[in-house]
Amino acid sequence: MLQELLARSLDEISFLYMTLQNPPPKTAAAVGSLQEYLDSEGADDPARFFANPGYVPALTISDPVRRRRYNVMKFKFESVVYTKHIENKTVRGRYYERHGEPDAPLAILLHGWRMDTYMLFDRYARLFVSEGLNCAMPDLPYHMRRTPRGSFDGEYTFRDDAIHTMETLRQALFDVMSIMNWARENKGIRRFCVMGVSFGAFLTGLLACFEPQTDIAVMVAPPVDLSKMFSASRLGRIFEKENPRAERMLRLYSDLLERLGLQNMTPITPKNQIFIAEALYDGMVPPPLIEELWAAWGHPAIRRYSHGHLSVILFNSAFNRDLSLWLRTLDVLGN
Repeated sequence: MLQELLARSLDEISFLYMTLQNPPPKTAAAVGSLQEYLDSEGADDPARFFANPGYVPALTISDPVRRRRYNVMKFKFESVVYTKHIENKTVRGRYYERHGEPDAPLAILLHGWRMDTYMLFDRYARLFVSEGLNCAMPDLPYHMRRTPRGSFDGEYTFRDDAIHTMETLRQALFDVMSIMNWARENKGIRRFCVMGVSFGAFLTGLLACFEPQTDIAVMVAPPVDLSKMFSASRLGRIFEKENPRAERMLRLYSDLLERLGLQNMTPITPKNQIFIAEALYDGMVPPPLIEELWAAWGHPAIRRYSHGHLSVILFNSAFNRDLSLWLRTLDVLGN
């Protein structure tokens, strides 16, 4: 009972924090141009819309810090997707590489919406390193060092400018694919694990459906269906408050958003290589949505924790143990 109260209280504090952030300037919802964009870009076919562009970036690594079993470095490269915000054009992040094992399988960690620090993510990277993988943690579009001046982290991720929002989703996936393409060509890496939390978990689900290089997918509290999240959750009410024209866009393009629901897609990542973590007291992602995904995807590995949305990500030592044990069952290193 006390754990549930604490878990739900932490989510309530997060909601309060988001409502106190300054809303973005109003933007027009370009309905006509959006339809033209959807037609020209093939968004009616998500497999085509999110297909790997084949871009191998000129990724640079710098500032190595030596630790006992690995080095921690910074990386950056130019995103293949055009953006008018100069800060968002450059993809930055951290790279963890085991000593003498540059071609070890690579785990890619994806953070959540509006997260503004990696302070508590280092332990996930260290977990993967301890299991024999290298690890990359990219800043997602409009977050961390990609946040445009004068805005807060994630402010420009979802807008009532629907073309911008669709391009941001695609940019996030293309940036991850670009890291995979670079690692395969320059490091000789042949196996990839993607782990995402919250919004990062939704992106992980899309990669599991459309990117053949995604060998392993780990999703922690994924917002399974953006349409349902925007229309029925408290996160959706915050989004509509900040973007008053959004309701019209959500109504007009409900079919498109429904097609982007993970439960309506079929993963190409093998079922036995998918892991889902659910928070039973989640105040942001309704647990029934995650149960729907689990059933639709044929019951992959799932662990249900007595946590809220934030605590399942930040303060869940049981998940660390479960993930380590699960990775070992997969023989990720191919020994």
